[in-house]
Amino acid sequence: MRTIPDLSTTVRHLALGALALASTACLAGRRVGDEVVTTVKQAEVSFEFRSCARRRDILTCTLMVANEGRDAKLFLERKDVRAVADGVELPIAQIRFGGTMVQEINYILQNGVPMKFEVDFANSRDIGERLRVLEVNISLFDRLPTGEWTKNLLGEDLTRAVRFRNLKVE
Repeated sequence: MRTIPDLSTTVRHLALGALALASTACLAGRRVGDEVVTTVKQAEVSFEFRSCARRRDILTCTLMVANEGRDAKLFLERKDVRAVADGVELPIAQIRFGGTMVQEINYILQNGVPMKFEVDFANSRDIGERLRVLEVNISLFDRLPTGEWTKNLLGEDLTRAVRFRNLKVE
């Protein structure tokens, strides 16, 4: 004679089966290095990834830059920004900081005042749905009591890379 399991046992087995199937799918779909980092902090300055959106052939990546300490000067040039998507490095079209198109950023970041940083990359039509690396090489300076700016904020490094990996392209 065959016994029929009660309803709670059947539901529990179905739930366990669904969980096992879902966890297997998650493990199979992930690769090493696919974690998305959305905020990178250098000294007391944080860089928060907001988005990468493609319009026709231009990819625009947006970050917010916020100083959480005493005033600091941020410096970088166009050549200090790069984006790589599946083996293709995209050429920079332009950069904007605080809504203004610039060739370089040489800006005093005040405590608690976030600034918008946007980079446009050309030739992005065929890059797929992920940007593998968005890298910004920055220099940060702090002010001495005499009013002079010094490079001590990053220690011995004059520049440091702020890297975001595996970013979704909208």
